[in-house]
Amino acid sequence: MHTQQNDHEPAERLEIDSFEELDTIMSPFRLRLLGCFREPATARDAADRLGVGVTRLYRHLHRLEGHGFLVGVVTRAKGKTTEQLYQIAARTVGPSPEFLERYGSEGEAELRRLAFRTAEVDAVDAALATDLPAGLAELNLTRLRLGESDLREFVASLNDLLSDFVDRDGEIEVSVFTSVIPVDIDDNRPKERA
Repeated sequence: MHTQQNDHEPAERLEIDSFEELDTIMSPFRLRLLGCFREPATARDAADRLGVGVTRLYRHLHRLEGHGFLVGVVTRAKGKTTEQLYQIAARTVGPSPEFLERYGSEGEAELRRLAFRTAEVDAVDAALATDLPAGLAELNLTRLRLGESDLREFVASLNDLLSDFVDRDGEIEVSVFTSVIPVDIDDNRPKERA
């Protein structure tokens, strides 16, 4: 068996520079597909995990790879053919400073949609999981009324709490979604696009 391998360790962060790149990962299906490649895996592995035919994946795999979200890490012989193992390019994805400068508030709105879409995919997958230990999943929506200084303190405390747990290496992978957004913004809200 012949194996061609790249020594790939996912980067900590991949920056999005364009709406085309953002659109690539806005699809709930492609978000689930990316989740299949936290460790090196084949298209067949991902198809089995997602319960879909492998041919359905290739267009999505090539798009994710073409925009740098997936990396081919191993090519190995399997019988008379070869198979490719893929892995995520980075552990986290976020906007580049150029993206934020170029697209402004419209770009920020799209990034928030991506965050909500990612949280939705994780929440649905967790709800469908049959082997999740009872009491370990939490979904909460709370509205608070805070002054500006209290809001800044709250956001800083949330970030501190998250950073306290980031480098721990436990056996359960957890998706944490936080969104602190002022909701009484009617006077400053942009008009919806037609």
